[in-house]
Amino acid sequence: MDGVVPGVCLNMYVTRGDAKVSAPPHTDKQDVMVVQTQGRKHWRIFSPPDTGVKSKADPFARGKGVDDLSLETLSASGSKLLLEVTLFPGDLLFVPARFPHTTDTLSCYRDEPNKIFGLDDWSMHLTIGLDSHVWSMNYLSMRKLGLRKFGIQDCLSDSNTFVNN
Repeated sequence: MDGVVPGVCLNMYVTRGDAKVSAPPHTDKQDVMVVQTQGRKHWRIFSPPDTGVKSKADPFARGKGVDDLSLETLSASGSKLLLEVTLFPGDLLFVPARFPHTTDTLSCYRDEPNKIFGLDDWSMHLTIGLDSHVWSMNYLSMRKLGLRKFGIQDCLSDSNTFVNN
């Protein structure tokens, strides 16, 4: 779907049912809406790490390429676990841009410790990526645009002047 609608992308992820890690900790440049379509997927979402800890790393691409974003690195940079959830078919999850997250399928079966995994045990989810900060589709940008359009004084700016540029 890339290129069909500007600022929107669609990806599909298929993972076997016994994966200890299906996606290591990482951040994304876009807000992501997850739609679980088959099987189960265990998600952990963390608060954004302190950017001062690794200031040269792109906060929207942590854990990708040569950048290491392990659970230990997250903890050391002040990131906290915000949500831990297992998705089932039909479940939706929103992950904001820059929020580290990791997935697995194995811990989805904690209640079945003797489970034997077969060919039917797999997980599939779709992610709909919304490039909100790339296209300035965020509250701050929309606020500035609205103030500028209507010539309203910005009470939050340092200079406390009208927004007209």
